[in-house]
Amino acid sequence: MRVDKTKSPIQRIDLVTNITADGEKVIAAILKFNEEINGASLSNKSFTVKASVNGAWQQRTITNVYSNHQPELSKSQVNGPYVIIELDEHDEHANTIVWNDEQYQNRKPPLNYAVSQTETVYTHNGNPLFPSDKQLRNNGEMNPIIDYFKQAAITDEFGNNLPYRLFEPKVETDQTYPLVLFLHGAGEKGNDNAVHILANKGAAMWASPEIQKQHPAFVLAPQLPLDVPTKNGWAADPYYSLLLQLLQDMQKTYPIDESRIYVTGMSMGGIGTWHFIQKNPQIFAAAIPICGQGSPSNAGIIKHMPIWAFHAADDKIVPVSGSRHMVAALQFLRSPIKYTEYPAGSLHHPHMSWIPTYEKQELVNWLFLQKKF
Repeated sequence: MRVDKTKSPIQRIDLVTNITADGEKVIAAILKFNEEINGASLSNKSFTVKASVNGAWQQRTITNVYSNHQPELSKSQVNGPYVIIELDEHDEHANTIVWNDEQYQNRKPPLNYAVSQTETVYTHNGNPLFPSDKQLRNNGEMNPIIDYFKQAAITDEFGNNLPYRLFEPKVETDQTYPLVLFLHGAGEKGNDNAVHILANKGAAMWASPEIQKQHPAFVLAPQLPLDVPTKNGWAADPYYSLLLQLLQDMQKTYPIDESRIYVTGMSMGGIGTWHFIQKNPQIFAAAIPICGQGSPSNAGIIKHMPIWAFHAADDKIVPVSGSRHMVAALQFLRSPIKYTEYPAGSLHHPHMSWIPTYEKQELVNWLFLQKKF
């Protein structure tokens, strides 16, 4: 086999990520060549892709290789300067998010990937591009959903700062749109304004093309700093007040339907969801608290609010009693509350009841039907 040791025809490599039920994963690498590639000359053996994990190179599984005229995944192949290498999202090393059990934190370290060409491929006019012994590193990354979340922050008069991400739907003149507020869990506290929308689908799912096509909506995802005690969470000032101010500011700035503001959250964010609706029932049209707990003695203030709560029976992090007591108090008041409890042993991790919850299409349809009168 002839190996080309000259300058590589590959100009850059971008990684493509996707938010799956259990977090962000690298699902493809897009190679930009300096001329159009004949897609018929490509195979799954044309390249190797490796990820650096804790200082060691780990092989990624290639599921499909094809050319395209745009730097994007496709279901069909056309000759073009881009080669798309699709990767198995179920690979052990596909995740971009790393969990630190000691710090109880999710973090996203820099992605370090290496791509090598192992077979001859041909340009659209028949010129061969021989394999190379060079390992080319990734230049950047793209996420078709997360890239549309703009980064911003709200600051109070004392300099306290609450960063957030905001997804804006395609709006039409004289139309208003729902807003979905997502409150992350304790493991996503930080100052990167990123990990809270990457570690799970709590924010990203509402911005997906499929949901936006049926239910165009704004999606707001603030991030608490690391130094906020988990026991206080979303009830901690100044961040609680900053978030209330942010909601007010958004209603003044964007075409938001004030009768369709929703809130959802998991774990610390599930507790925060109960807290926000019990303290501010006039703001929210519906809520989805996941593995949280509220104040049963104050259930009456939200007895008319549509709520769908979720919890796993064997949750050891936030005991299921937190949801059971709230549901019982609301049912006693003849609330329309819905409750789903996952049986003990049914989840891979009993605290992560948000994983199956945010996969439910029925939940999406239910939420967007709710309106405050």
